Amino acid sequence: NVAIQEQASTGAYTFETGISEVTNALAKSLGDRVQRSCTVTAVTQEKNVYVVHYIDAAGNKQRATARQVIVATPAPIALQLASPLMSAEQRAIMEQVKYAAYATVALFSQDAIFNKGFDLAVPDGYFFTDMYDSTWVQRHYDASLQGKKEAIISLYIAPQSFQDQSLLSMSDEALMARVYQDLERI
Repeated sequence: NVAIQEQASTGAYTFETGISEVTNALAKSLGDRVQRSCTVTAVTQEKNVYVVHYIDAAGNKQRATARQVIVATPAPIALQLASPLMSAEQRAIMEQVKYAAYATVALFSQDAIFNKGFDLAVPDGYFFTDMYDSTWVQRHYDASLQGKKEAIISLYIAPQSFQDQSLLSMSDEALMARVYQDLERI
């Protein structure tokens, strides 16, 4: 039975309250070592440490040092932040990564759609790929908002490939017509 379960495993994880469980666990573990509401402006190296340059929530320039840094951003941003730290081969590979635009549609609702989680992956064949309740996490963790029913649902619309630029040429009316068509199917 164990072999069958392992064979059927996808390697994907889900959490009762969504991905926020991961960030909450990190925040609890790291405590005040986490800097929130900051904008990283550069990553440099001084001797044997890396220096992360950032603007804090108050707008002040700050620096933090680390033995290791993970730059988990899209390739163009990684190149902007840490290009001098990369080898020529790494820069060349990153420069070859192609991107296409996604569209996001925000729908305002008088009633929350999700009550146990905040996102839903939509099956193949729909115009949009994901639905997120943009207000769920805040309502879940802020006791003063737990009785609120209003919601903002975000729908993510992906291109067919990195070469597909068709979403950029669609009017708002055309985007919404396709969204409403698929919402009626759900």
